[in-house]
Amino acid sequence: MHNDQRSRGARPDTDNVRSIQQYASQAIGRAELTRAAAQAAMEKATRPDVRELAGYELMEAKAVISCLKELGAQVPPLGPDARSALETISNASRGPAFDRTYIAAQCENHAYLRDLTAAYLESSDPQTSDPRERQGRQLAAMALCSATEHAAIANRISREIRS
Repeated sequence: MHNDQRSRGARPDTDNVRSIQQYASQAIGRAELTRAAAQAAMEKATRPDVRELAGYELMEAKAVISCLKELGAQVPPLGPDARSALETISNASRGPAFDRTYIAAQCENHAYLRDLTAAYLESSDPQTSDPRERQGRQLAAMALCSATEHAAIANRISREIRS
């Protein structure tokens, strides 16, 4: 994995994601962080590519949260790492400082979601007969594509902002 694509902050509990309930309970909180951060970015980001990514993030997060709720997950209160990240984003001033802060958080959050989702797909039963588990694996397969793509885009923007 490219250095920019490795998780730098909090690590998902990849040992406990063998069922959709275990995966959903970790993923939905991070999807909520994505939603809240993207909402802030829609208001405060100034770079067009950051605003564009935030729009995609907002759409993605709403869809993932909706699907996870249909699978029985409830949105928990944000954990300390996610709460701190959202507070940092919310407190950043509009302009380049906000863009850098938001993109850095997206690099980390999407690496977290990518790693969590890959672990679930690797450790859950691909031959399950349980319809909820099959639906969860289908959602996770799509979420993995999106998290991987968005992590790469956020990392590219991050490199451009730093240069």
